[in-house]
Amino acid sequence: MPPQSMHSGPDPRTVKLFCMVAAAVALAACKPEPDPADTGTIVVALEGAPGTLDPRFAVDAYSTRILDTVMRKLIAIDSSGAPTADIATEWQWSDPLTLRLKIGAATFHDNTRITANVVKSTLDTLRSPELGSPVGAALADIQTITVDGEWVELKLARPSAPLLVGLSIPIIHPDQLQMERIDVPIGSGPFKISGTPERDQIKLIRAAQYCNCADGTIWNIHFRTIADPVARTFSLETGDAHLAQNSIPAGNLKDLHKVGSIAIDRQPGFNVSYLGFRLDQGPTSVQALRQAIALAIDRPAILDGILDNLAKPAATLLPPANWAWLEMDIPARNLDQARSLLDQAGFTDPDGDGPEPRLRLEFKTSTNPERIRIAQAIAGQLGEIGIDLSIRSLEFGTFFEDIRQGNFQMYGLTWVGVIEPDLLHYALHSASIPPSGANRGRNQDPVLDQLLLAARETVDPKSRKELYHQAQRRIAEQLPVIPLWVHDTVLVRDARLDGFVAHPGGSYRSLEDAQILPAAAADQR
Repeated sequence: MPPQSMHSGPDPRTVKLFCMVAAAVALAACKPEPDPADTGTIVVALEGAPGTLDPRFAVDAYSTRILDTVMRKLIAIDSSGAPTADIATEWQWSDPLTLRLKIGAATFHDNTRITANVVKSTLDTLRSPELGSPVGAALADIQTITVDGEWVELKLARPSAPLLVGLSIPIIHPDQLQMERIDVPIGSGPFKISGTPERDQIKLIRAAQYCNCADGTIWNIHFRTIADPVARTFSLETGDAHLAQNSIPAGNLKDLHKVGSIAIDRQPGFNVSYLGFRLDQGPTSVQALRQAIALAIDRPAILDGILDNLAKPAATLLPPANWAWLEMDIPARNLDQARSLLDQAGFTDPDGDGPEPRLRLEFKTSTNPERIRIAQAIAGQLGEIGIDLSIRSLEFGTFFEDIRQGNFQMYGLTWVGVIEPDLLHYALHSASIPPSGANRGRNQDPVLDQLLLAARETVDPKSRKELYHQAQRRIAEQLPVIPLWVHDTVLVRDARLDGFVAHPGGSYRSLEDAQILPAAAADQR
């Protein structure tokens, strides 16, 4: 028998083991990555990155909304825009110049207690001129702050009912109040920052004090900046993101409606679009002209053709969900009445059915494509009553500076997150002309001034509401601005995400109580 070769081939057992390992590796490589939601993680798609997480200086929408999940506030704001309890569990006006707040039991994430003295330290720091905090601007009317046990007492220089909303500020940890810069705040809310925040992603983990350990609990939130709207839409479609709030263009929503794993919710919104006018000079200072413009605009046509009906016609700058909103009729489009008003005001048609307009106006807007389309639609509608409206679109920074400086005849803008009805004072009172406020049209109306000042100084909610109702009637009569529509809040979410409630300020705080349903349960809804 010939001798066996020393190289007769590999051991069969070794071959079998190698194949099993190779198969396992191949299977793992082909297996898709688990959806973060299956591990209790929700990815929120943002349009832009937060400017800062330092609660003393955070004023942009992305920063404040993230911080709202991390830090409790002295006073919270409910879904109608009204003040409600948070760290301050109750409050009382001893007189129009004295506000007392009771501080409840609360702790920071490191278990440091939030006492009345801690609250006082935060208020003192935020309102100090040396710090220069924009967050503290709402505290300007406070003269002195004293502590009496669990109560904090504020003495004011003048009556200020809007102060309660101004006190919707995060309470800052004593160890961080005097820091030059706070990169990772020690919070007190349901989530805390995990790791080092990145420019395009900030990760939160549920704080120990808020662990309820129920099925479907959201343990982590990842805020991810996806600036491109197409990429943002795709991330929702593929399940890489689970929630987007008011950040998906109307055209993309049509495609997402077809995706079975996605739910789209519409709720009453708090963003109000309007037309503004220069009121102290030129033709737009004439009330009859503004009334004619209001009668010539076809809101339903613009809402249907451009905004996909994701907004509703508005008669006031306050949204219907706001506690001080007054329901009023919106006059139907009436071109004959509009032309008659122009005739009475002296803006007559120079050539009857000829091409010459009654007058020419300039309309300023930003370079946002949707804004330009709206401006073009309004120009076409005003052309039907003889107004030649030329459109000038500018980069937003330049456009907004022109509006602030009063360098315009007409413009279009949106008030975002209208919560406090004192917005009407800020936008239309004669003492609020920039830089002291946002009365950009230079409105001067003694009757409205008196109503808005009285509402600011009245702390009784019922009386204050009636004053704002009178103010809204006066604005609808004088038309220093023309409200156009109030935008719906549009939530695009993974169908398994249940219980998220939109907030007037865009907060994500309700993710604390939301849950991730099993796929089968979501399919049955």
